[in-house]
Parts: sequence; structure tokens; C-alpha cells
Amino acid sequence: TEIGRVLFRRRMSCFQVRIDDPGPLYIRLSFDESCGYLRINNWDPTPHGGPGPVEINSTVEIGDALISINRTSLVGSDFKASIHALKAASKPRLLTFYRDATSYLPSLNESPMRRAALDESTRTSPSKPASNSANQDQFLHAAVINEDELRRIASMGCLEDISLGRAVAWRLLLQFLPLNRSSWQDSITSQRALYQQFLREFTIHDVHLSKPHRRGTEMGVPENDAVGSCKWIEHQSDRELRQDIHKDIVRTRPELQFFLDGDGPQDAMKRILFVYAKLNPGVRYVQGMNEVLGTLFYVFASDTNDAWSDHAEPDTFFCFTNLLAEMRDVYIHSLDDCDTGLHGKISKLNELLRHHDPELWCHMNTHQLTPAFYSLRWITTLLAREFNIEDTLRLWDSIFAERARTDFLCYFCLAMLREQRETLLGSDFCRGLDLLQNYPASDLNNLLRETLRLQQQRCPLHEDIRLPHKTILSSNARSRLFQIFAPTWMLRSD
Repeated sequence: TEIGRVLFRRRMSCFQVRIDDPGPLYIRLSFDESCGYLRINNWDPTPHGGPGPVEINSTVEIGDALISINRTSLVGSDFKASIHALKAASKPRLLTFYRDATSYLPSLNESPMRRAALDESTRTSPSKPASNSANQDQFLHAAVINEDELRRIASMGCLEDISLGRAVAWRLLLQFLPLNRSSWQDSITSQRALYQQFLREFTIHDVHLSKPHRRGTEMGVPENDAVGSCKWIEHQSDRELRQDIHKDIVRTRPELQFFLDGDGPQDAMKRILFVYAKLNPGVRYVQGMNEVLGTLFYVFASDTNDAWSDHAEPDTFFCFTNLLAEMRDVYIHSLDDCDTGLHGKISKLNELLRHHDPELWCHMNTHQLTPAFYSLRWITTLLAREFNIEDTLRLWDSIFAERARTDFLCYFCLAMLREQRETLLGSDFCRGLDLLQNYPASDLNNLLRETLRLQQQRCPLHEDIRLPHKTILSSNARSRLFQIFAPTWMLRSD
């Protein structure tokens, strides 16, 4: 029986372990008073006789030092306080360990500044190598930022190590900010003012409009008043649009307290999606956009620099708009069968799997487990629902670093399939679909390395894959797909 979903990451001698299960950790700790840290002394026995949630993947070893819980440093706390912090930590718990801790941990006599630096180090992405922030920041202080260098830093997962931080780096990569730093102020001022104009135009409280009646003007507009009738139809359409957006927004990342703290974040996201839909009537709102928007807004609104986070809403709107300009075709039903449409992306993933792993492709095809059944959500949400928020942010660093982002996304989806290859080869349709709809915790760093390897072994036709046939769903397959997804994931209605 799975004790809890455990996610392990590695950065040099640093290990982070995410424990979702609220139960005991089954680790025995000792306290080294000379250095002021906890150390694993042994594994406690479990009721079922198997390994506990920390021991299960053999990543953390006896002798490793436990230095933080949920990014709160334990270094320097006494034994009782450390144990109390461990027991009181909110779930899920993120434990940070160091191997050969005497080489890295500060002593109790070291300065608060040195200890603060250690606390900050636990907040960096553990799936990347340690880096020299000062050296990485040099290119950011140039009059014109080197875009290639920024993309390289992002692809390495080092955006949290640079002084600007991830939120500003994403603004640059999504072309909200120009590379010329001298143009920043004028650019952000004009764009934020434009967003306020959109809000005034589209989100003024609706005036009550009654449905046109056949007789006279007593309770509505006259029957021959075409303008009044059009306004009423638009009012009804806007109300339905708001309802659709609201239903999805309240279900966005419910595991994060950020989205549950009052109505602020949710109301801002509703405004962004409504304005976007009004400005893009050919696209409007489609389920899945809320997940993409939610991740962007979370990063921008969580920025510790108030000068940026205070303007998270307008900045997120324009970054969201720029991102969807690249992938909007996957949300437009009439373009489904185009290469850039949803079926085109699904077909590309199917062809990539056939080319790189014919055995797995044949097995899944035999059981009718085609990408149409599991990749819709992957593609339309940029995998935001398949990973926890930390891994999603790290993945998006790499996605945004790419110039051909949807191409990278397809290869990453292929890496996900190959990561579960052995399990899928032993699965029928139902077991395989359940696995891919509830993707297991995986080492994101391994997935990114596999993606790079697969990209270096591209299909002969490279990016412009012209398939001999599209992935067309038969009526039976469409019915089966509807039965599977309708209860929880209605992508769109025809």
C-alpha cells in the first residue's frame, strides 16, 4: 500500500522530500548540540513492516541532516523546538536534508546573515546545480538584456537565483517587458493603463436588462428595437461567460492557500479571463485557461518585491495574452484538425511516440489508449494539473526558455510516457488511462533530461511533421471519451 506520495529532488548534497501523507515519518532523530542540527539516527518500524514515507525511495540515508521543514530553518533550534516544528508543520511537508552536513551547515556561533543565506538556499530549485548568483546577474544589469543568456538560465532552472527573480524573468520571456531596460517604465505604464481601460469598458456592473416582450415597452424594450434586443442578448451571453469562468476559477489549485485567502486572487483571475474573452471573441473562454492563468498569477502575486506584486493583475493579463497567442489554436474548435490545433498536437504526440518507442506505441494502440484520451488536459493546461506547484514552476521555466514552446511540450509529454513505460506495457486501457490521468510523482529533473535527449533525436521530418493521417476519433471513441471526461473535465461543448 502506498504510504504517501513522496517527491524527491536533488541539488548537490541537498535533498528535498515532499510528504503528502499526514501520518508519522518513521524516522529516528538525534541532535548534535555542537552544530545545532537534527540528524537521522535510524528508521523506526512501521505497522505494515515496510519502509516509511522518507525511507521508501532510498534517497535519504542514515546520518543525513534535517535542516528545514517547509522552508523554515531548523538549524540552531534546540531539540525540543525542532521536534515541535516537525510535528506542527502543515501538510504537505517539505523536508530539506543535507548529506555530509559538517561541510555545509553553519555552527551556532555563525552570524545571522550566514544563517539567513542558508535559509534562502533551501528556497532554490533542488533540481538544478548550485550557481553563482553574482555571475549570473551580470548580464541582467546591461542596458540591453541578453535574451539567449536569459533563456539559458531559465532552462537550467536557475531563475530563483538571479536578483530579478522568476516573476520578472517570466515577464521578459513572455515579452511583457522589453529587453532594453531603459524602455521598461514607459512600457509597463502604458500597458497597465490600457488594462485599466479594458476594465472600465468591459467590467462595469451590468445594468438590469429585461427580455424584450412582444407588446409595448412596459417591461422591456420594444419588439422592433433591434439595439435593445442586441444589448439584452449580449448581457445574457456575458452572464453565461461569467458563470463558466466562475465554475472553473473556484476549482483552480484548491490545495494552495493562496487561492483560498479571501476573494482577491479569484476575483482578479475572473476579471482577467472575462476581459480576455471579450477581446478575443473567436476564442472566448475555454476550460484549461484557468489553470494556465492561475499559475502565472500565483508567481506574479507572490513576488516579494511589492513594486511588482502590487501590479500582478495587469501584468498577468498581458503575459497570459502573449502566451495564448502562441497556443490559442488548441482552444479553437474550428481549428482542431489543423497542425496547430488540438488534434494536430495530439497527432504529433502520437507520431513522436510511434517513432521513438514503436513497442510502447503498438501496445497502447492495441488497447486503444491513444493520446486523445489522456493528452487533452496535458496540452491545454501546459501540464499544470499533473504536477505540484513547485514542479510546475520549474517545468514552466524550461517551457518559457524555449522558442518553440509547443514543440518542447510535445517532447516532454513523450518523456512522461517513456518514464512510465514498464507500467504502461503491463496495463490495459483502464489501468493505463488511470495512470496517465493521475500521473505518479516523478523526478522532474529526469523528465527534463529525457526531453532534451529526445529532442536531439528528432524525427526525420523535424518539427514540421506531416502525418499520413490525423488522429480522427470514431463515433464510438468520441462517446467513450465523453463518458470518461464529462464528469470532471469537459474541455468544451460543441
